[in-house]
Amino acid sequence: MKYGVEIDISKGKSTIAILSVAGEVIEKPFEINHDVGGLNLLEEKIKDISKEDLKIVMEETGTYHLPVLGYLLDKGYFVVAENALKIKKYLDRGLRKAKTDKKDAYKLAEYACDNWYKLNKIRENDETYDNLRFLSRQYINNINVQVKQKNNFSNLSQKISMMIHVRMTYERGDPQLMDMLAGASSFGDFLNKADFVEKVMAYDKQIWQDYIRTREYVELCKRQLELEKEILDETKAGVELEQQNLEELIAQKTQDIVKYETDISTKEQAIQEYEEEIQAQEEMIAALEAAIEEEKQRILASSGVVLTYDGGVFKFPMATYTRITSPYGDRIHPTLGINQFHNGVDFAAPTGTAIYAAYDGIVVAADYS
Repeated sequence: MKYGVEIDISKGKSTIAILSVAGEVIEKPFEINHDVGGLNLLEEKIKDISKEDLKIVMEETGTYHLPVLGYLLDKGYFVVAENALKIKKYLDRGLRKAKTDKKDAYKLAEYACDNWYKLNKIRENDETYDNLRFLSRQYINNINVQVKQKNNFSNLSQKISMMIHVRMTYERGDPQLMDMLAGASSFGDFLNKADFVEKVMAYDKQIWQDYIRTREYVELCKRQLELEKEILDETKAGVELEQQNLEELIAQKTQDIVKYETDISTKEQAIQEYEEEIQAQEEMIAALEAAIEEEKQRILASSGVVLTYDGGVFKFPMATYTRITSPYGDRIHPTLGINQFHNGVDFAAPTGTAIYAAYDGIVVAADYS
């Protein structure tokens, strides 16, 4: 059984549907984020399907599809990134009441199945996509770092709130602690409470120092993330440039194909005209041969003489020009550029050159082509 997977790409996430070519829904549309967890979920959904029986189709969406594309290429899947206009034409075949990611995922999964045997895999040896695999891995690593840092920031938020309170206590003092000391019932009680207050203040001081170190760590992480973002932005710009160059190349190749198709159509029309001309010449030759045969029969009936070739030497048709430009037989046609049978012999000579009869005789039929 063959299967089609369609990925409807959005910014930072995708909606995915899986169908068999027989129309069976293997997996209803589900959503993934463009991070390791989301991409691993996608691979988990398709891991039991042989890669030879699976084709994945996505729409080219500027740069949003590149992390997913790079990941799947790196895993060795058959991936097709279709032109956005081509996908839109397929989606608009029927009445399309409203766009939803789930409906589009279903329709595009049908597209993958309907065109399963026509889909062309992205060339894995293309330098652009080798770079894309690398950049995709870098993108995913960067996303993981950002997620980890966000988790760290979340865990630290509660500590920071408490540390702010500790700072206020450390800098301004805590009236409750002073009230507790003032309310000592005896000197021994005062010493005990003073010892407790000292420990509380030492603990608060330690918490405050931890807060200072945490802030320094947060600032360090922030600078690291900003640096990684700068690198990722430069990488993204490089990928976008590569994508632009690739799209320009595709546009040029498309123009070349249109030109070739137009040339083929022109050549086919010229071939048809040439074949019609040959047919007319053959009909003319047949008419001339019929006229000659009729003349032979007339001479035979009137004089009883049978005209036959007497074995003499034929004369060359021109006196001085003897260069043959195209011999009798198969040849590449000079204007059509295809192999054609040439049923004559062409000589090179200036216009007006005298043409001699090859042998003595009587002209009984003549024509011009």
